[in-house]
Amino acid sequence: MPTSKKVSSFLSVQETRFVIGKTFKDRIWTLKHRTLTTSTNERFKFTNVTVKEGRAWAGVSLGIEIETVEGKVLRAVTVSKVQWAMWMQAFQDLTPVKDTPPTPVKVRFNDKVLVRTIPASDDEDDNWTTASSDEDDD
Repeated sequence: MPTSKKVSSFLSVQETRFVIGKTFKDRIWTLKHRTLTTSTNERFKFTNVTVKEGRAWAGVSLGIEIETVEGKVLRAVTVSKVQWAMWMQAFQDLTPVKDTPPTPVKVRFNDKVLVRTIPASDDEDDNWTTASSDEDDD
């Protein structure tokens, strides 16, 4: 059951610019269920993405990292340890994305192919396979 809590805060978000490279912009992020709403440069315009998972941003103090269903990775830095912990709790409360298990494929062999079972090994076989080369030389 997904969390119904809404987490919202003001973050410093890493963005990639064509000429400048990676910069940080202040944005508002809101997470409810698996939908992350982010503010943009334009007034009253927001973008929504579906969150696959969230985690701590390794190597960055108070950093968080979100992976979207589309495969994008969003990174941000929180203002305080309390905000960081709030986001970590929200990520933990997310239910895992349900992967559909692959359906088993039926295999049909040619009539000339025989499938044999290999019998389990005996204790004698174990002694034979673990014999050292010194014992073989005698």
